[in-house]
Amino acid sequence: MDDNWIVWFILGPFVFSLMFAGPLIGLLIAAFIRFTLGFRGWLIFLSVLFISFVYYLFIVPSDTMLGELFVMKVAMAVHTAIVTILIMWGIEKLIQLVNNKQNTQKPTDK
Repeated sequence: MDDNWIVWFILGPFVFSLMFAGPLIGLLIAAFIRFTLGFRGWLIFLSVLFISFVYYLFIVPSDTMLGELFVMKVAMAVHTAIVTILIMWGIEKLIQLVNNKQNTQKPTDK
């Protein structure tokens, strides 16, 4: 089995980001929701899914192989939303880990 599936799973939605900004817009909206409302998994997932789908629906040209099929646009939007929520979840876990380490350190006595 080819090991490139890991690379494509992580970078897949961002392949079009050089030409299309759909995943980048989704990530920015997800970050905005995270900083204003906290980590809300389903809200972030659904908003990124909607934004990505609408972006892909109108921006990806219909005369290309990927843009011709409606199913491909849905699949790209779902993939973008899943990877974005995984990225946000990982960042949230790192923030919690750092905060827990800072809170458990004993203050130095003078």
